[in-house]
Formats: sequence, structure tokens, C-alpha cells
Amino acid sequence: MKKYSLMMIAVAGLLSATVVEAQEMPGEYAEVWKTLDRKGDFKSGVLKVNIPGSDLKMTIQGIATPTPFGFGGWVALSKSSDGADAMMGDLVLTQGEVNPVMSALLENGIDVTALHNHFFWDDPHVYFTHVHGMGEL
Repeated sequence: MKKYSLMMIAVAGLLSATVVEAQEMPGEYAEVWKTLDRKGDFKSGVLKVNIPGSDLKMTIQGIATPTPFGFGGWVALSKSSDGADAMMGDLVLTQGEVNPVMSALLENGIDVTALHNHFFWDDPHVYFTHVHGMGEL
């Protein structure tokens, strides 16, 4: 009986820690969910939002390829020790989206740290755009 009670106390402690952590998410991060029109996970002080790329109909050398095979992106946000927001991520962009999205990112103080492809013979041709930003939301 004592072993069971200790296990229940441990489980209750883990559950309450999860609830407290979820309540500590900065309010402005909810706005990120709204802007991106999707939910994310908030764990250990980091908000991560997946951007699955499900709008893409991909083929590689003419073979239909599901987007979960590597055509999704993500962004993550966290507060630094001085309270500033740090953001990084990987956006998947079609060739026609690269210029307008990169321009919008750069005009809004977000750095593009890499632009590259992961696949040969992909259609549409997509580019993986690594982003980084520091400041206040």
C-alpha cells in the first residue's frame, strides 16, 4: 500500500507540474498561434509550432511523395534570460515564395540564416529557409 501511495503522489506531482508549466506560457505566444492559424506545444519554456506543408502536392522524380517525408517547417520561441524573445525556425517555401517571404522577413528584422534545398528532382521545387530573430513580440 505504501508503494502505491508514493507512486500516486509522484504522478500527481508530475500532473500538477504540467499544468503549472502550461499556465506560465507568455500571453503574447497565444497571438503567435492566432497569427499562424495553428496550435503548438509549450514545454520547458519553449513554444514550438509545426508548419506541416500539407498544402504542397510533392513529387520526386515524378513519384508522389507525402509531405511528412520532409516538407514541413517549424518555428520556436523562447524568452532569453533578459526577457527578450528569441525565435528560430525552418520555413519550407516554393521557388515563387522565396523572394516575397524573404523580403518580408528581412523588412521586419528577422534574419535569414540559410536558404537551401533538401531534395533533387522535387516538384514543385522547394527551399528550406532558416530564420532567426531576437527582440520583443
